[in-house]
Amino acid sequence: MFNNRSAIKNLKKYENKLSESLYFTTHKNWKSMFHEQTKLTSKKLDNFLNQDKKISFGIGVSRNNHQEEIKSFEFLFKIQNASNPDFRKYLRKVQCENILGEVPLTYENYFLTRSNLMNAESTFYLLKLIPELSKIKNLKILEIGSGYGELCRQLIKYSDLDIRQYDLVDLPKNLLFAEKYLTTIFHKSVNLKTKISNYQSKYKSSTEINFYLPEDISKLKKYNLIINSYSFQEMEVKTAKAYHEFIQHSLTDNGYFYSLNAPVKWDIKSYNDYNNLKNLDNKISIMHRQIPPSIEGTVPIINIFKKSKIVHKRKNLEIISLLQSKGFTNLLNNVLRDFNLTNFSVKDFDEKIKKRKFNELESLNPKDLNDEEIFCYLANILFFEISFKKEFAKLVLEELLYSKNKNVSLKLIYEFSKKINKKLTSFQINDFLN
Repeated sequence: MFNNRSAIKNLKKYENKLSESLYFTTHKNWKSMFHEQTKLTSKKLDNFLNQDKKISFGIGVSRNNHQEEIKSFEFLFKIQNASNPDFRKYLRKVQCENILGEVPLTYENYFLTRSNLMNAESTFYLLKLIPELSKIKNLKILEIGSGYGELCRQLIKYSDLDIRQYDLVDLPKNLLFAEKYLTTIFHKSVNLKTKISNYQSKYKSSTEINFYLPEDISKLKKYNLIINSYSFQEMEVKTAKAYHEFIQHSLTDNGYFYSLNAPVKWDIKSYNDYNNLKNLDNKISIMHRQIPPSIEGTVPIINIFKKSKIVHKRKNLEIISLLQSKGFTNLLNNVLRDFNLTNFSVKDFDEKIKKRKFNELESLNPKDLNDEEIFCYLANILFFEISFKKEFAKLVLEELLYSKNKNVSLKLIYEFSKKINKKLTSFQINDFLN
């Protein structure tokens, strides 16, 4: 049986003996978030997913009040479905567990929290973009920065993957939340061995879940799939580099690294800060959303990597990072041949732009611009900061909003609108998503 009091006591021991290491640093921005969290007690552990309590704020649990949460949920739902209509097919499977203080929302016959919704999107793209995983028997999965374990729950419960082992790594308190959440759900169906709470299920299953602290990284072996979502982007550079070096050594020869992170956020200034993506061959690089829910926020990119003796050029990674951070990814996938991070080159990018003279583009009818012409036009303004005709730019903006061309992401349109001093209104944003 899971013993809350013993778990909290053990947590304090681990937190008191924390030693800063390459894998065990906490960014200053996270430290401020941790200060906002309510002090954890054995009683509060049974209610840690209640957003009003702010016990686990920051790891997929918001601090909004109920009305704000409904608005946030609806907006995220619109963004997700505008980005990929097939998402609903997966989402129909997902249900909130309604445990440990969760307050699910009922929306269009879905019964979910916003965290359920966010992780459903991550799971959907993982299964869609790496269909080969369904052919692998006895999968070994490692998730770095697992939060309270919602992605793990969905992969085990709702995917058809043959998962033999699922290992989670996170900071002590986050790991304890994951232990509490996943043991509550799976204690009668999956073999679990925890780290902080010293809980071990007696149920014999072909699937096992293990919990580790960053200090245990060196003990971990090969994996078919390594996952990181929304956390490498928020680490100190030295930590993000160390993890990427670990990943390239820890994937099986045919293994996959699924990364959902921004190329520019906080201390991370480009993909070069991710250990230059050394020995990681990028197979797919896409935006998973038309625009971040925070609108002004960073743009996480879904990247699928495999092991390979690849050396990326720093300049290529620097330029593609800036382009993707402005929302260009959809257009890049559409106008550059075989686009991904590994194939991208500054030379090809420059040649594509130089093919179309800027003054000639401004002489065309905005309604007649094709994706390649739109790409060249927006890149000249947002990347090269070329002077432009304001009236023509306004007509282009109006046409992009009217046509709702999803190859031109809403994030890119938003950045363009700010540049020409015609910042999108909330009505225009919602209209594009509908």
